[in-house]
Amino acid sequence: MGGGIKWTDIEVVRDEMGKPKINLSGKAKELAERMNISDILVSLSHCSDYAIGQVILISNRKGDF
Repeated sequence: MGGGIKWTDIEVVRDEMGKPKINLSGKAKELAERMNISDILVSLSHCSDYAIGQVILISNRKGDF
């Protein structure tokens, strides 16, 4: 099996309202499609010294991954 997901396959952008969202490409997109990912939720926060992010993948797939 060829290479894995590259860090450039996952991009954080802003939607039309300024809310962060995730764009997938390459192997990351292929994997999300195989896993039947229907939505990606993202939360970002920061202060002067720290930054934190949380991502939740929502799948319509039933059963084990």
